[in-house]
Amino acid sequence: MLVTSEGILNSMTWIKTVSLERATGRLKKEFEAAIGRAGRVFNIVSAQSLNPRVLHASLNLYKTVMLGSSSLSRVEREMIAVVVSKTAGCVYWTEAHGEYLRQLTHDDRLVRLIKIDYRMLLLEDRVRSMLDFAVQVTREVHSINRLTIEELRAKGLSDEDILNVVQVAGFFSYYTRLADALGVEPEPSAPAKVHQGWVGEDQADPAPEKVE
Repeated sequence: MLVTSEGILNSMTWIKTVSLERATGRLKKEFEAAIGRAGRVFNIVSAQSLNPRVLHASLNLYKTVMLGSSSLSRVEREMIAVVVSKTAGCVYWTEAHGEYLRQLTHDDRLVRLIKIDYRMLLLEDRVRSMLDFAVQVTREVHSINRLTIEELRAKGLSDEDILNVVQVAGFFSYYTRLADALGVEPEPSAPAKVHQGWVGEDQADPAPEKVE
């Protein structure tokens, strides 16, 4: 679903959605805020228009997990988002966060390879361990045990790091399923703006980082 400031509506999800013209109350405020940020309402937002309370809560959780203060850098969180989305087979979020990772790092090779298989990259042990763990959370969560956590600590991850990896991976396990189960199509243009424009950057950390 794509809603522009002119009120043009294009179906890009498999379920019914509420148009800009018919939105009222909380949903209208969410749409107006989205248009104020980016001049449009992104597909993933429109797809949730039948339940504006959950939409509002999920946007706030996203901003807190991905843009708020964290022991993980913005780049690390974006890498986890891409890897989890790729593992889940979700094109929408793999592309969206791949492009935002490119904007943060200016590293085309990093983005290209992480969207194929992050194991092709030469990464420091701590980052590799984070991504391996994020895949395990996504694919084989019941295989995680106390020894798993001890091994992560030995690789240099703090308990706060471990919690934050799980929170990012868990959020994208939820949002990839939301996008794919509802048939949400990738944004038609400016994919790098998906991250910034659909929620805004008001809780962002002050500066981007590069992967060493």
